[in-house]
Amino acid sequence: MDSLLTDSLIPTFQITPDLEAVQIQEVRRRIDDVRTGRVSTIPGEQVFTKNQQSPAGRRSA
Repeated sequence: MDSLLTDSLIPTFQITPDLEAVQIQEVRRRIDDVRTGRVSTIPGEQVFTKNQQSPAGRRSA
C-alpha cells in the first residue's frame, strides 16, 4: 500500500479532533505491518468469494 494513497484517504475519514491523531497512527501502523511482512494481505477476489460462500454472505446477496 502506498503512503500517497493513505494520505489521500485520511481526509475522507469521519473523525473528531480527539481521535484524528490516534486513527492516523493506526493506519500508518497497519501499513507498516504489511510492508514489513508482519501481516499478509489477501486478494480482494478471494475475500469476496469467501464472503459469498459464507451463510451470512448468502443471506445478504
